[in-house]
Amino acid sequence: MTSRAGRRMRIAVVGAGPGGLCTGVLLKRAGFEDFVILEKNAGVGGTWYRNRYPGLTCDIAAPLYQLSFELNREWSGPYPPQPELLAYFEHVAEKYGLLAHCRFEVAVTRAVWDETTARWSLRLDSGESVEADVVVSGVGMFGALHLFMLYGPNTNGDSLITTIEFEAEHAVRQIQRLVDEDLAWIDVTPQAMARYNETLQKDIAAVEPWQAGCSDYYRSGSGRIVTQWPGRMSELRTLLETPDPGDYETARRTGEARSRQIESATSSRNEEDRG
Repeated sequence: MTSRAGRRMRIAVVGAGPGGLCTGVLLKRAGFEDFVILEKNAGVGGTWYRNRYPGLTCDIAAPLYQLSFELNREWSGPYPPQPELLAYFEHVAEKYGLLAHCRFEVAVTRAVWDETTARWSLRLDSGESVEADVVVSGVGMFGALHLFMLYGPNTNGDSLITTIEFEAEHAVRQIQRLVDEDLAWIDVTPQAMARYNETLQKDIAAVEPWQAGCSDYYRSGSGRIVTQWPGRMSELRTLLETPDPGDYETARRTGEARSRQIESATSSRNEEDRG
């Protein structure tokens, strides 16, 4: 997408699971076409691509485990098996033209921000580097293989897909703000982050099943639960849609950053012309 000032954004999305695919669809809808989805597996689908053991099914009812803009009315049952879920996300990738944006079997091993040029440099396991103005992480919680998983009662207030979609919408809104206001970056202030984390951990501590002492995947090495949302999905959506401007820091692009961005946009257009 090019703004009125001629700015073209290069965006890298890490992961082609539900989060990465949802972000890709929303980017295209917002007019951003210069993006790449970097996926370490050989296909889309994330956890539903990697995990294929017998009997694997979704623990969330199918009507809730789908993207709001691509409803499937042909699930075989309330808790569909892995092949159906993988086919659903493959369908999303094909229908919304995301496969052309995907690079498979490449893992991101490092991401470095250059303050001067206001760009990210992503190092891939192949030794290559990918430059981008924005990086969106679509890396999920289930990167490792699992023989089985007992998710347990009261571990989620709604659907993980719902959460993902709200977060992807928020990310795209911030990318649009970068373009509209000609910003180099947007960041959450340390004070706002500390307040939010303190409140979140207090709410999480009040959910008794999460404090039962069981070994679980959603607890970090420090012992804190960092992957769960303790409230309703409507509360999360409100938080993401109505952020407090005072909780964010921003910076305008410098002349050098603008120059590098124009050079990159010209290079991208030349590559497209050659293609």
